[in-house]
Amino acid sequence: MKNILITGASRGIGRAIAEKFAKGNRIFITGRNQEKLKESAELIKKTAAKLLR
Repeated sequence: MKNILITGASRGIGRAIAEKFAKGNRIFITGRNQEKLKESAELIKKTAAKLLR
């Protein structure tokens, strides 16, 4: 398991990368839009065991 920091995870490529790397890794996500970041976190939680925001 690796620790991965993903910036811009609230939408677009950043969100897609977060979803991809969330499986089997511990990810930290950041973004400018807090509401969209929360949406991303919920989506990622469905596919990953661990997510730290």
